[in-house]
Amino acid sequence: MQTITRLEELSLNSWPALASIHYDGWIIRLADRFTDRSNSVWPLYESTLDPEQKISRCESLYGGFRQPAVFRINTSDFPLQLDRRLQDLGYSLKTITSVQTRRIDDLSLDERDGNVNIDTTLTDDWSDDVSTFVALGDRKSIYHRILGRIMLPTAYATLRIGSSLAAIGLGVLEDGHLGIYGMVTHPTFRRQGLARRVLNSLLNWARSCGASVAYLHVEEDNTPALSLYEAIGFEEVYQYWYRVQPGDFV
Repeated sequence: MQTITRLEELSLNSWPALASIHYDGWIIRLADRFTDRSNSVWPLYESTLDPEQKISRCESLYGGFRQPAVFRINTSDFPLQLDRRLQDLGYSLKTITSVQTRRIDDLSLDERDGNVNIDTTLTDDWSDDVSTFVALGDRKSIYHRILGRIMLPTAYATLRIGSSLAAIGLGVLEDGHLGIYGMVTHPTFRRQGLARRVLNSLLNWARSCGASVAYLHVEEDNTPALSLYEAIGFEEVYQYWYRVQPGDFV
């Protein structure tokens, strides 16, 4: 239980929302609909108030922004109790994700990869590159605002093949832990080991900063990523998924 709670806290800090409300053990996050991670209720601690009352309040709050209430459920006991209530209310299941960890203080890593650039300051160029790379479109400004709210040491990694941006990744440090996010390889350059090179560079950076553990989130249907992380020695600690309120919120 403590391990799950701590990893969830680290995840909250490393990927902030634009606004959040603390409500009787639940963290209600909002970010203009940019990803479920930043627009969902995290039942992080045990509650004292009536769950039905709390669910209704969350629905009302999100409804005011014309979006469904979304709950992030992990495999701790009390979120699972909430999950059963939400299922009975017709909430749909979405995006089962594995949270995995790996000690990195004893991990054998390749030497520094000169083709992977790591910036520790968020720049407009990096944000522009990523926005184009993953086709953010009019969501670019929201993404940049979220990145700008990260208050922890952060590594922004890019790997180029010639003049083309081929792979990216993001690492956030807190309390000896490296959180790995945004690992994406351009379709043109897949199956060439580029994601591993970016990951290796992030792990090297983190270890040079004194980190001893890395953690990451990977969706259960992302077979290539699961295979990569398994080969490096990452192991699942728990899973989470989202429950989405039924209805039309356009």
